[in-house]
Amino acid sequence: MSEEPLEKIRLGRTWAHWNFPYLAPALHSLTLIESEKVPTMGVDSKWRCYWNPTKVQGWTVKQIGSVLIHEVWHCLRDHAERAKGMNLSGPLGALVWLIWNIATDAEINDDMIADAEIELPGDFVLPKKFKFPDGQTAEWYYNKLMENPPKVRTITVYGGSCSDGQSREWEAAGGDEEYGPGLSRSEVQLIAREVANQIQAKGAGSVPEGISRWATEILTPPKVPWQSEILTMARSACAHVSGCWDYTYRRPSRRQSVSEGVVYASMHRPIPEIAAVVDTSGSMSDEAIGIAVNELGGLLKQLGFPLRVLSVDAAVHHVRKAFGRIDRQLFGGGGTDMTLGIEEAMKLRPKPDLIIVLTDGITGWPDQRPGVPVLVVKIGDAPDTTPAWARCVCVPDEELIPEEAHQWMRT
Repeated sequence: MSEEPLEKIRLGRTWAHWNFPYLAPALHSLTLIESEKVPTMGVDSKWRCYWNPTKVQGWTVKQIGSVLIHEVWHCLRDHAERAKGMNLSGPLGALVWLIWNIATDAEINDDMIADAEIELPGDFVLPKKFKFPDGQTAEWYYNKLMENPPKVRTITVYGGSCSDGQSREWEAAGGDEEYGPGLSRSEVQLIAREVANQIQAKGAGSVPEGISRWATEILTPPKVPWQSEILTMARSACAHVSGCWDYTYRRPSRRQSVSEGVVYASMHRPIPEIAAVVDTSGSMSDEAIGIAVNELGGLLKQLGFPLRVLSVDAAVHHVRKAFGRIDRQLFGGGGTDMTLGIEEAMKLRPKPDLIIVLTDGITGWPDQRPGVPVLVVKIGDAPDTTPAWARCVCVPDEELIPEEAHQWMRT
């Protein structure tokens, strides 16, 4: 690399880091690659940043830092993956990709210029140049632009395949062997979450509204039906047991008849043991108890394994093995301490492979993980006290529906 332009690129990145510290995890994840083939600067979908030393020499350190920030936002906002969802095509041919790039620039730049420190070179894209409002998504801008395609020759568009997923001729000319494989999808997601966390730590009003909204969306988990989460977690916890095969001498081997004087072990597949600890304390409403009963009945049907059910409040009232359905009659009604229920479950023989706790969360817990996976189904909107060593699925109050309508696992 040319030392002088490279030093300027590094100074630009340092400037961006200093003025926008929440972007540091992303800025320092870029792989810098000098290339005379790239028009100015662009980043591919693997976060490899290509820069033209001749062009960059004409930019100030602030401009270089601003363009780096622009490119990083293409990556963080996942524009390449979002382009796939748009199914870009039409009579305009390859022009649709340029229009999509313009739309993504519009989504980024209206937030960027809200900060006085930003200085993008050239006639860069802004929504107001197309008489569009600020604060819209790239998809919105794209659809509007396609209604009346603009003349784009004079518009400065930065970006590589990070903006649309379409590889440029100047990208990875040396291949992965020379430049490395770049970032994986999981690594990108981790970086995005770290940036989002740092943005939220700054507090409301400290960043433009669009950036704050992006951070909130990144940190808000997608809405997944809690019933599916319970079933997925339970199956995952039991998979290692039901998938195992072991030797046993309790029944003869099929090879025994052809051998004299030698006892062969036969093969068997163990059945997972599941213990269900049900909170029956006074704080559990009838609706919550109904949810607990239905969930256990649904798990019985879906998993195909028997459950041993423990009714627990401030004491363990009874242990019952259930094969096909759960009796609604669960004893209790006093205070709450799931520690006792979990400890009693661990005393069962054979020892459980999974403990499922159904509670409203107003309870005590063991100080340490009991030695087997624990899945907590927290019913209601009470504060979550679930310990870090347990996996938790929350059932919000608005989803406490009547028992007769709760048939999700029975169909």
